[in-house]
Amino acid sequence: MLIRIFTLQAFLLCVFSLFQTQVQAQNGRIQEIKEIYQQVKKQVNNREESSFHKDQLITNHQSPNPGWPAVGVYSEAITAYYSLGTEEGKTYYKNFRLIDIQGKRSAYKEKTEILYDNKGRLMFIYAQTADYEYRFYFDNQGKIIRLLKGKNQIKSTASASQIARQIQQKAVHLIKTLREFY
Repeated sequence: MLIRIFTLQAFLLCVFSLFQTQVQAQNGRIQEIKEIYQQVKKQVNNREESSFHKDQLITNHQSPNPGWPAVGVYSEAITAYYSLGTEEGKTYYKNFRLIDIQGKRSAYKEKTEILYDNKGRLMFIYAQTADYEYRFYFDNQGKIIRLLKGKNQIKSTASASQIARQIQQKAVHLIKTLREFY
């Protein structure tokens, strides 16, 4: 009986230790993402010393009639920041680091930022509209490891995961389009 109690305690201690190790690894990854985000934003905002190139796609900008039928006011500005590298046999391969999407609708504005690491892997998504504000943190395999709604950590919900998937799909399409420009 006493051996079973010690065995159970040892098992519980191992499970707790594994959980603590996983939490510490996630916290370390999130801190790494925050630091990279700050570095990238600093370079983006300091144009004179930035090593990034920039492409922009602007929809319905400064139109004399900015309204769209059944939609009303609509415009979107997509700014992609990237460095040039050699990959896939291409001399000027665009390695995207940050995609910034600013949208205006009749009823609200929206903002999305998508951060990638040096290898083009998704690290972070910030998405804000009048209805929500989410921050998605990803591990190196593209799995959500932390989700914040506003300032509060929440469990990943179906609607939040759907928002992340939609943003990821849009980003993949944008990157493909931007790489094909030249």
